Amino acid sequence: MGNFSSARAHRIWGTGGASAPTRGATTLDALNGSEPAKKLLGQRLAQAEAQKWTWDALSGRTLLGKLLAKRGDPVGARRELALAKRLAEATSNKLVIDDCERALGELGRTARASQKPAAG
Repeated sequence: MGNFSSARAHRIWGTGGASAPTRGATTLDALNGSEPAKKLLGQRLAQAEAQKWTWDALSGRTLLGKLLAKRGDPVGARRELALAKRLAEATSNKLVIDDCERALGELGRTARASQKPAAG
C-alpha cells in the first residue's frame, strides 16, 4: 500500500497537504453543490484506485457515500458505501466495515421513515 505523503495527498485530493481538514475541502465544496469539486472527487478516487492506494480509495469512497447521503442521493450513497465496504472486507479493515454498515443502516432507517403513511 505504500507510505502516505503530503505530496500524494496533494495529487489525490488537490490540497496543500495531507491533513484531514484540507483533504476535506474538496468534499465540502462538493457537498455545497460545486460541480467541479464533485468531478475532482471522482477523478481523485479513480486515481487512488488505479494506483492501488487502498486507504485513499477506502476513505474516499466512504466520504463520498456520506456526502451523497447528505445531498439526498440514497442510491448513489448506497453504491459508494457498498463499494467501500467490499474493499474494507477485502483488506480486513474492521473500522471501515463498521462505519459503512452504520451509514448503510442509517440510509435504510431514513428510507423506511419516509415511506410511512401520514397519520390521519
